[in-house]
Amino acid sequence: LETSHEEFGGSGREVRNVGSVVEGEEFWYWPEVGWEVPPANESLLVNNDVYGHGTHCTGMCGGLTLGVAPRANLYHIKVLGDDGYGTSEGVVSAFDSVAELVSTGKLEGSTVVSVSLGGYCDHGDPEYCALRAPESRAVNSLADLGVGVVVSAGNDGDDACFYTPAAARSALTVGASDYTDVVAWWSNYGSCVDLVGPGVDVALAQTSSAVHSEYYYFQDYVDDDAKRVAVSSGTSFSAPAVSGTLALYAELLGEVPAASDAL
Repeated sequence: LETSHEEFGGSGREVRNVGSVVEGEEFWYWPEVGWEVPPANESLLVNNDVYGHGTHCTGMCGGLTLGVAPRANLYHIKVLGDDGYGTSEGVVSAFDSVAELVSTGKLEGSTVVSVSLGGYCDHGDPEYCALRAPESRAVNSLADLGVGVVVSAGNDGDDACFYTPAAARSALTVGASDYTDVVAWWSNYGSCVDLVGPGVDVALAQTSSAVHSEYYYFQDYVDDDAKRVAVSSGTSFSAPAVSGTLALYAELLGEVPAASDAL
């Protein structure tokens, strides 16, 4: 996340990189709650997003002008490397860290975890994928603590029940639609998808580190000179739109379970 991006300004809230499980870049830094292993490169606390995906997603959730919940506190744990890939173990570790914060009372108030990643569930058994896959168990444990977990359905044009953590029984799994409310042809679908959100040609905060990356070589920009706002598509971006909405509902209703029911 590029915390210095203008989309993450605004008074009265926190926007921080608090951890990374990426090999060679590991750190947990949140001194107030006892995570005091700063990164070797201190600049990672300001911008550890070379790929651009994390800044995109966070901007959709809580960007100051482009996000759904511009007053939300935003805490980022990096689980994907600069090439956009990560491990199941890293994802589960991040989930477990959130569970630790919530269960020990170090993170108070309504908590929503936004997850824009996933992979094929190798077992091919929908029940296993929903309940026993490592990522799904971690998601379900968070839900038991009253945490809302919003997950992207995936962009494979396939049944989301065969992908984790999209298949997790307690996740709020989100597909993608366009501005006419038509579901994108590439969006995953099926009984594991709870709802759809805007995920086609949406404007998103763009990290300066990603402008020259291979992944974003053909990126469209709102301003071709500044390149601070990009236009992208994917369930990765419809999910944080729902995450921000869930946070707003939770603020109004006082708790995440009631907010989830309202959605």
